[in-house]
Amino acid sequence: EQVIRHIGYTTSYNNETLNPNWVAYELTDVELQGKLKGKETFCWDPEVLGRKSRREDYRNEDSWDKGHMAPKADMKWSVQAYEESFYLSNICPQNHELNSGAWLKTENLARRYALKCGKAYIICGPIFTKQEYGRLGQNNVWIPDAFFKAILVPASNGYESIAFIMPNSPQKNQ
Repeated sequence: EQVIRHIGYTTSYNNETLNPNWVAYELTDVELQGKLKGKETFCWDPEVLGRKSRREDYRNEDSWDKGHMAPKADMKWSVQAYEESFYLSNICPQNHELNSGAWLKTENLARRYALKCGKAYIICGPIFTKQEYGRLGQNNVWIPDAFFKAILVPASNGYESIAFIMPNSPQKNQ
């Protein structure tokens, strides 16, 4: 594990799986008002030491997206945060159906909570069990079997949370 702090998120990078173990960030209602963008170039994270994934590892025909853990849409409050969201230390091979379906719904849910409660704390990442989907690219990036996401928000009685586990499969995830 190598814990790396960027301005928009913190990641725990795993040099064996070439995925983050987890990515965590705070999302505020003020940050959600941001309209800034930057370059949308997936690239290696200059802070990662040792083995790392490369953009070329994600060139495939098997419906694996470069799935953001901390989404670019949550980083529009800063050009630097937006651009750092494209570091491969924030990316996992994610089935397209999941990425554009249930995963996107959890991203939108976190935004709604941040707007309603003033802020939300989000932690998410891959889950490896059977390694059913194999590996990607020359560097053998592990393809997660599933993903987790937990959202914590302030509440009148302390904090409230919700968490999800979603298979990384083309099956429809609700």
